[in-house]
Amino acid sequence: LRYLILPIREADAVPQPLRCKTLLELPRAAFGTVELDTMRRLAALEGSGFAGVVANNLAQFGYASPLPVFGGLGLNVTNPMSAAEYVCLGARGLLVQPETALTAMRAVAPRQKDGTPVPTAALCYGHLPLMLTRACPLRNVHDCASCRSGGTLRDRKGRDFTVTCSAPGGAGIRTVYNPVPLYMGDRLREMPVDTAVAAFTTETPQRTAQILAELFAAQPFDSEFTRGLYYTNN
Repeated sequence: LRYLILPIREADAVPQPLRCKTLLELPRAAFGTVELDTMRRLAALEGSGFAGVVANNLAQFGYASPLPVFGGLGLNVTNPMSAAEYVCLGARGLLVQPETALTAMRAVAPRQKDGTPVPTAALCYGHLPLMLTRACPLRNVHDCASCRSGGTLRDRKGRDFTVTCSAPGGAGIRTVYNPVPLYMGDRLREMPVDTAVAAFTTETPQRTAQILAELFAAQPFDSEFTRGLYYTNN
């Protein structure tokens, strides 16, 4: 396990001994005072021992320094050209967009100007975000005052889509997740990246531990899952 990735708002809860193994993820989108609040948090964290931050949009490369910056899901890295541009901006590592086929993933392989390889990563587990929206899809169910940071939407087939909210009102961003998780635990050797990332959203601690055990043991998944688009055109 190389790094634990947590939202930057949870930074204060990370014990000092774990900070050297923790990356702080920055918001994928920011409205109102969220970006200024993020800048202030970053400034306050200088010298606090964290391993770096995960940037999710171009603007964040401009104010995340001096912490090492890694590219996250929001950068939509799918090809060598986009990867090279982010490396030029200072990315120390990049998460390849999960809708990228494994054949295309192999071609990303970014390098620094001196030829040093830049590590790449890809999701091996997680409920993929289907939609990022400022308008709340749950507003006909309850208002912000009675909301507990999200809920679920049920489609006509009876599937429940988890909805999370970053902040109440206009400053918040709502993310709708696929109800069926991506899983590659039994095919990790086929992933042409340096690091496999497991993303947990609403799983309980017990379920998280169970899934991690399956990943480390390279076992088949114990429930419905998808390979995403990893094997497209393979």
